Amino acid sequence: ADDPDDEAAGAAALVLLLPLMGFLIVFWAVYQQMTSNFTLQACQMDLRVGDGQISATQLNLLDTLVILLAIPLFDRVVYPAVEARLGARVLTPLRKMGVGFVFGALSMVCAAAVEVARKRSALIEKPLSNCKLYSGQQMRELSVFWQVPQYVCVGVAEILISIPAYDLFYSEVPASLKSVCQALNLLTTTFGAMVAAVLNSVFARWLPDDLDDGHAERMYVFLAALCALNLVAFARVVARGYGGRGYQYRSAAHAAAASSGSAD
Repeated sequence: ADDPDDEAAGAAALVLLLPLMGFLIVFWAVYQQMTSNFTLQACQMDLRVGDGQISATQLNLLDTLVILLAIPLFDRVVYPAVEARLGARVLTPLRKMGVGFVFGALSMVCAAAVEVARKRSALIEKPLSNCKLYSGQQMRELSVFWQVPQYVCVGVAEILISIPAYDLFYSEVPASLKSVCQALNLLTTTFGAMVAAVLNSVFARWLPDDLDDGHAERMYVFLAALCALNLVAFARVVARGYGGRGYQYRSAAHAAAASSGSAD
């Protein structure tokens, strides 16, 4: 039979992870911008390539491309370089996630800057945008490829947040709760999509069909500020929460890494 003490300890470990899961929701709300507001923004940018136009949704592939290229780069170059400078195994999952939240905020800053520049650029009379979200939708002269930095930042944030989250929520609970913990981790993606949908409804007047008549940049600035607040709260909870002790790793490897550097 299972040891009741082990079951209680496992349940306690799961409860300790729940606050950390809450911080992921803000990132996933940012992530959802790629398939919603980033696409709407692209529809009113210069989509012309040669004699045709690319689809506004094609830039979503950048996120996948960044992940495929950057994961080996991080594992073989970035992480070893950081650890060589700051100490072996200094990069705990929580530290990586904290840096990821910074990149999430940067993606929103980039998107806001692009939106301001887009509205300041000249209108293209012909051809019309291939999006056709409304009759006579025109493009602006700012190239859609100016969106690349915001997609790159989201991709980097996903590497630094999602992968360590899987690691953390798998290694910090006993075997009997690993599936439950991963299910809760995946649930944060759904909650993030719900938050993004609610924000789009609340700020609908900033996001009309024709973005030239709206203020999408304010939406992005709001999300950037939300990311910043999320980061501050995350750092405080990790360092000083849990009764003032901060988060204590159960995994021996993570505990050793945490003790090799400054507190998270």
